[in-house]
Formats: sequence, C-alpha cells, structure tokens
Amino acid sequence: GRSTDSATPPLRIKSADEGNLDFLAEPQILEDFDYCAAANSPKQQSSTLEFPIKEEGTFSGFAMWTRVVVDDLDTIEVRGQPDSHWAYVVALMTRSPVSVDPGVIRLVSDIDYAASPVSYSLSADVP
Repeated sequence: GRSTDSATPPLRIKSADEGNLDFLAEPQILEDFDYCAAANSPKQQSSTLEFPIKEEGTFSGFAMWTRVVVDDLDTIEVRGQPDSHWAYVVALMTRSPVSVDPGVIRLVSDIDYAASPVSYSLSADVP
C-alpha cells in the first residue's frame, strides 16, 4: 500500500538493525487475526492503545513488526532475530523527534480490511 498524500510514508528497518530503535514502552498488540477464520472476521477494527512512558525520551513514531503464532509451540517473530525478510515498520507520527516526559502516549488506530489494499489510519496523543 501507499501513504496518503498528506502522510509521511512509514520507514522499513531490517530486523538486523533493531539497535537503531529505542523502545519507550513495552510492546502491545495492534492487530490480531486468525488466518483460518478471516472470512468471519470483522471488516473494520478500531482501538486505542496506551503506552506508559516511565522515563524521559525522544518520540518519533510507533515500531510495528510481524509475530505469527503457528500453534501452541511455534511462534515466528521478527523482534530479536539477527536477520529476517520481514522488517520493522515505523509509522512516523511527527516530522522530527520530540522530547517526551513520563506519562502515557495514546495510539488510536482504525483498520479497514474491506479496502484493497487494507487501509490503516493511525493517530497519536503525545503529552
């Protein structure tokens, strides 16, 4: 897919370059779906995630990566892999990094699975 004309395109960072990312909070699940039951899944999904920030830091966006749960024993995850054909996708939320104090950053997401390609709308409330 492509970003809208007014949006900054996301960055793609190879998993081997994870050291270039500074995580301000613990990861959360943005999107959770069952490949085997996709036809019965909702066509739209909206959510608000709250990321508690414990220390001062610099914020520019949200890093996202693929995590596939195959079964009770097997999981494929980009994070922590020395190399993978899947990359981190960083949705930039500011034109340049901003300083943040301890508090909560909120991510509001709207996902439209009926669109082709799937449409993602993300907005952030940064204290």
